[in-house]
Amino acid sequence: MNNLLTLLDKKGISWRRASSAHGGEYHSACPGCGDGGKGRNSDRFHVWPEKTSGSGRTPGRFWCRQCGKNGDTIQFLIDFDRMNFREACAFLGIHLPDAKSFVSPQKFSTPKIPPALGNTHEPKIYDPPSALWSERATAFLADCHARLLDRPDALDWLAKRGIDLQAVKDYQLGYNESSQGKDRYRPMSRWGLAAEKSGKSREKKLWLPRGWVIPMFGSDGTVHQLRIRRRDEDIETFMPNIKYLVVKGSSLATMVLHPESLAHVVVESGFDAILIASRFEGKLGAVTTWNSAAKPDSRATAILQKSHCILNALDFDKAGTNEQDWWMRTFRRNKRWPVPVAKDPGEAFGKGVDIRSWILSGLPVGLARRMDSKPENEIKAEGTEQIQPEKTPEASEPVEAEVQHRILTLADGRECHITDSRELWNELTDAGMVVFSDLELERLQAACKTMSQTEREQAALLTVDFKEVFAGAYIRRGEAVA
Repeated sequence: MNNLLTLLDKKGISWRRASSAHGGEYHSACPGCGDGGKGRNSDRFHVWPEKTSGSGRTPGRFWCRQCGKNGDTIQFLIDFDRMNFREACAFLGIHLPDAKSFVSPQKFSTPKIPPALGNTHEPKIYDPPSALWSERATAFLADCHARLLDRPDALDWLAKRGIDLQAVKDYQLGYNESSQGKDRYRPMSRWGLAAEKSGKSREKKLWLPRGWVIPMFGSDGTVHQLRIRRRDEDIETFMPNIKYLVVKGSSLATMVLHPESLAHVVVESGFDAILIASRFEGKLGAVTTWNSAAKPDSRATAILQKSHCILNALDFDKAGTNEQDWWMRTFRRNKRWPVPVAKDPGEAFGKGVDIRSWILSGLPVGLARRMDSKPENEIKAEGTEQIQPEKTPEASEPVEAEVQHRILTLADGRECHITDSRELWNELTDAGMVVFSDLELERLQAACKTMSQTEREQAALLTVDFKEVFAGAYIRRGEAVA
């Protein structure tokens, strides 16, 4: 019998009984994040071998209070043995329904919606900076960008964090310093800022410290925010509490790269966002919070609510882990996905982690396939013939000239896409979405016409569950095929 304790034994991890709760609670080191330096005395990983999950498929629950990973025995194999769902079920001897038949609705339960927050969060709305500030910031950034391209040492510092020359150009990074190699100062009024007096009754100037410049652009393409990552030696000698300076007058809106993407990763550093986003040529979005406790603003919240998958890669430390409860309750598709080693993506890159592979392994299969695919023009340039996938509506179904696409939100919060376009149907299923054609819905209605209302609702939820497990399943004549 492969229960959680025997799976820990196979990994050479010793465990000890801590209490009799839920049939027995056991503590050990975590197979993922280790023992925290406590060796056999580590108690960060909690196991309840007899506790049964809501699905009732297999006994056993686990939870790591350090990295936050949790789930049943199937999830254990997925998280720590890199199995997929089917492989984990086969390993545990769990029978899955054949793709060509339905299973009784009573074997599935409606997924639970995360409970509402005790204290509601009202996302903030930030105004853009003044037109004069944006004009000055744009000119300043252009100068800093040119300086960076002429500074091999500054480029090398970025390269060690995984940001190459192409990413520097794509995201218009810069490097600031005066002609004497020091900080720069400008009159506040030149940037459209109100004058301020110092203690000696002299007018304060706008502080532009030397360092790497990270811009944030508004939807109109103008500069809305500038942050400067100061040099380490400057931080040590002056204002040690300021590592990233927000240039005064900047909008404090949340930085979002590629907002139109289907999936997004959440990180604390703008450099980490660029490191990750640059690996996916704009297919993957990135949201930067700048610190673990910061919450996304109104625009970023709306973007994340629509995202099909959120990989939450806030720093792998106590602060980043403690914030996961809020993220899980606020965003249904949030998934904690810390780097496998080190604290953040930049450090992980320095230790040899393949950032692209790490992200792909955290995405649903359909989304990962989409993110990992080459652009159509690149495929054609290589002369590779594009093969239509088999998972497509029947060839006899008519394809309308104008693509019809509807989104249906279920009572449990899940979304279903409805379209008769074979091209869009393939595109959405490849992205991991649940998709029906109108003909499928007609067949379902015909199959359920003799059922009661409750039975029809159960059958509908069962079908959605089935499509989520078997990506691209299609209903033909009352049967589902994958």
